[in-house]
Amino acid sequence: MTKITGFSVMTTGEGKRVTVNYSVLDDAGNIRDTNLRANYVALDDTVLAAIAAIEQDAAAHLE
Repeated sequence: MTKITGFSVMTTGEGKRVTVNYSVLDDAGNIRDTNLRANYVALDDTVLAAIAAIEQDAAAHLE
């Protein structure tokens, strides 16, 4: 089983890059691997809209 432990979004030359941190657990819940990372560029319009909403909310907290 894979469990997401964190994620971040960065604006790069390619677009919105999403980095996902995760751990792998066995069926008994024992950690088999930890602190793994994967990343991709978000292309789906629904995902990009969600990222924009989070960025707007974060900016509002800075005002």
